Amino acid sequence: MNQKSVEKIQTATKFILWFRHCLPQPFQQVVRPYLAQPYQLALEILDCCSGEEPMTVETIAQKVAINKNTARQVLSALREGGLTFTIGANRGWKCLQVNQQSLQAIEQTLERELIS
Repeated sequence: MNQKSVEKIQTATKFILWFRHCLPQPFQQVVRPYLAQPYQLALEILDCCSGEEPMTVETIAQKVAINKNTARQVLSALREGGLTFTIGANRGWKCLQVNQQSLQAIEQTLERELIS
């Protein structure tokens, strides 16, 4: 994955969180194909990391049909963008739940950025 795509994911982490947690699921499914490829990939990886059990980079890469290095880069970009993960004993990644207060703060930040 090129550095520009990694940077896009990192700077759009708040948007990606808002998209996943605030938009109704049917709407997400309609809009996802129209998002830029890096955002679609980040959302697919987050889908993998949101289950009950942590998933290893290798498993995530297999599920999303990408190489391990790309999966690792996307996970790192999301973490650097502010998303919190737990990393299990098997080196599996699991996205921590985002609380309602955090989502409201993200929504307000996005609104300010859109207005300016």
